[in-house]
Amino acid sequence: MSQLSNNFNQFYKDKFVGSLNFTITESAESASLKKLDVFYPNRFYVEVPQSKSILKRVWDKVHSQNKDCDGVAILGEGDEAKYLLLAELKSRLKLKELEKAISQIVMSYLKMHSLFSLCRGYNSLLMLEGIIACSDDSALYSTEQSTKITKDPQFEESQLYSRLIAKRQIKCEFSRLITEFKLDLDGLNDSILNTPVSIYLTSQNDGDESKEHKFTLNL
Repeated sequence: MSQLSNNFNQFYKDKFVGSLNFTITESAESASLKKLDVFYPNRFYVEVPQSKSILKRVWDKVHSQNKDCDGVAILGEGDEAKYLLLAELKSRLKLKELEKAISQIVMSYLKMHSLFSLCRGYNSLLMLEGIIACSDDSALYSTEQSTKITKDPQFEESQLYSRLIAKRQIKCEFSRLITEFKLDLDGLNDSILNTPVSIYLTSQNDGDESKEHKFTLNL
């Protein structure tokens, strides 16, 4: 166990526990993607909260952007927590759903930071690894969506949108992420704004009807 999770578990009910894997599930009947298995290098271990509702009770009804994502985990090495893993499952992904997924990951990171900041030894921020998984993202590559990205003022100034869709991965600092995705989060601490962020986009897109998907992090 990482020192961070040990300290966290001293005073939070939703404790982090060691796990052999990071698996995220979606219970909604209408979901076309119900399970995501995330794999990572052997030198790391993963810790997950006992309750899936760990984020839902943070800022409930008191914050204008009370959003959270489907999965959260700590990725550690030795006794040190290194990364915060956040995953969001979607069905058919269009630009609107992509925007929402980014916002869910950002707000989930801030929620977990607010909890971790009370823990002894939390003197450096965890790097953020965000995963957006869907059953089908072909709509992102349609002519209509491509035109929207290049001509709509909401998207034309953002290189991150086009890079995420084209390369299926972006790396940047937290400040650029919230600026280019136009998230209203002025006033954040500089240490948060400088946090390294990686966002990955992964999809089945092959007619697979299993409603399950696997993704490997290369750290």
